[in-house]
Amino acid sequence: MRNSIFAIFLVFLFSCSQNNNPIVAEFGDQQITLEEFKIAYLDILKKPDVFDSPALREKFLDELIASRVLAEEAKKRGYDKDEKLQYKSIAYKNKALREAHFNAVIRPMFSVREKDVQEVYIFNQEERKISHLFADTKQEIDSIYTLLERGGSFEAIAKDLFDNPVLVENGGDLGWIHWDALEYDMAMAAFRMQIGEFSAPIRSQFGYHILKVTDYKKKPLITRMEYEQHRDKAKAMLEYKLGDKLAFEHVSSMFDKAEIDVNPGVATAVRSKLKEIFQRKPNQYNEMNEMQLTDDEVNLVEVNVWDMRHDRFATINGKTYTVGEFIGALNYIPYSIIHNSFRKTMSYAFRDFLIESEAREFGLENEEEALLKSNLYNEYLLQLALRRELVNNTKVSEDEILHYYEQNNAQFKGAEFGQVRKTIENILYRNKRAQVIPDFVQSLLASRNIIKNVELIQRYYDSLLD
Repeated sequence: MRNSIFAIFLVFLFSCSQNNNPIVAEFGDQQITLEEFKIAYLDILKKPDVFDSPALREKFLDELIASRVLAEEAKKRGYDKDEKLQYKSIAYKNKALREAHFNAVIRPMFSVREKDVQEVYIFNQEERKISHLFADTKQEIDSIYTLLERGGSFEAIAKDLFDNPVLVENGGDLGWIHWDALEYDMAMAAFRMQIGEFSAPIRSQFGYHILKVTDYKKKPLITRMEYEQHRDKAKAMLEYKLGDKLAFEHVSSMFDKAEIDVNPGVATAVRSKLKEIFQRKPNQYNEMNEMQLTDDEVNLVEVNVWDMRHDRFATINGKTYTVGEFIGALNYIPYSIIHNSFRKTMSYAFRDFLIESEAREFGLENEEEALLKSNLYNEYLLQLALRRELVNNTKVSEDEILHYYEQNNAQFKGAEFGQVRKTIENILYRNKRAQVIPDFVQSLLASRNIIKNVELIQRYYDSLLD
């Protein structure tokens, strides 16, 4: 969560930058613009333990150049016609479209006041020990709330309510919680309550909750200087949570009004094929990753469900939603939802479809940032496919093995060729695999005049730091 908040702050800075789009690299008939660099570099900065530096910026520009020429070559080899690659590219394009929808529709709905930023900063110096009660529906949570108002025991209700033996044993105790680990309404309620109080029912993206604060910790002294140093981060965190809340309310309203007809036979078949794949336990690091599934999980999904990709999964407001669209959407649905509930996974996928449909109605498909993101990701998929081909086709000949043995005979201390042949083959194979991509990129760039404007990149990011 903390890394993603930092990345969101960088997105905010990115969106406030100048609209001109100077070129930072030219090679042959290809160009890379500053806007493309900023979008791609932001994905690098989101990764844990990656820190911006002048050296990293320059290295990443070289990587972007390599990626573009590899993608260009992959197109020449027909990789852009691969249907699985196309589905992945479309799924990412839809994700970029949803982000454009957020910026155009949700972001103008809210602004934050200075006193709200100060309050959130203080909350982030605290921890609260929280217990909760949960229900899927408003009717259920209202009944539980009535019991509490009439003097019912929070802990006793938790023991009857939960199936999870840990929550049954500890009375719904969630342990010590940071403000940024909760959705906006839950976070504000929990950190504004006194010890022993319980909240009114709160709706979240998962259902309905009642919270109770049982203890708290806080930093004993907070100075004005500390606040000024960290104000921007606190503001970015608050804007992120407010935006998430309003986006959920907006799409929930669309979802409630939508006409959705699920194809039960197809949905049941998909559920049956997928249930054995997602056995990995969710953890707190899942949300830090843009892609929610591992490469192995994506491959297993394709192997098990690919033949159904053209089948009608559902009809949403009169539009056909296929199995292919559903499996493309999975990578951007929180893994905890995918792991725990197929029904909720469907709801997330359908809500994303509704956002994309509204975004297209508003003409956001042609929004510049969405187009740039989509094009960059498509290039990533193309060059990745070519990299795999080059690596997989790497071979070591018998002559190469024998030559290495003759040239390095002394290091084998008189061992016979047959005794060390496999070892030599492994050494050569590893070396060739490591060098095949750099050598191929170099061959593609050999006839092109490369012009890089690294100083422009450095000035831009140095100005942000200033």
